Amino acid sequence: MEKLDMSRYGMAAPDAGDAPAWQAAVDNAGAQAQHQAVRVMNLELQAKFGGKVWGGLNRVLDSAVAGLEHRLQDTRARTEAVNRARKELHEAAGRELSAVQRQLREAQAEEASVRSAMAELEREVAAMRGQAAGGEAGGEAPPASHPEG
Repeated sequence: MEKLDMSRYGMAAPDAGDAPAWQAAVDNAGAQAQHQAVRVMNLELQAKFGGKVWGGLNRVLDSAVAGLEHRLQDTRARTEAVNRARKELHEAAGRELSAVQRQLREAQAEEASVRSAMAELEREVAAMRGQAAGGEAGGEAPPASHPEG
């Protein structure tokens, strides 16, 4: 850290016989004396009223903090409500999706069963046609059995 530059607080004496330089030095000394007087007055005012002003500022800041904390609680409550509603929607959608998936599996199983039964019936029809075609050529009548189910 650099040292504080104290040169502005010093008052160097001008050269002897240089009236304008002496006048500038006197003016500078007067300005510095006035500045120091203002600083002393500010310190006295701060000592007298600073505690009250500081306390008032603290009350204003405490009030602002309380208002912000209240807003934060409201925002958290609204966020929680939104998250809860979103969770309920997700869970309902999950239940609906599970039901649709179950219906799909059931429909696929039923389709497979129907296809299997249809293939079995097609084989039976093909066998009957084969017997009927063979019976006509050989003069035999087809069997009189009827499949059940």
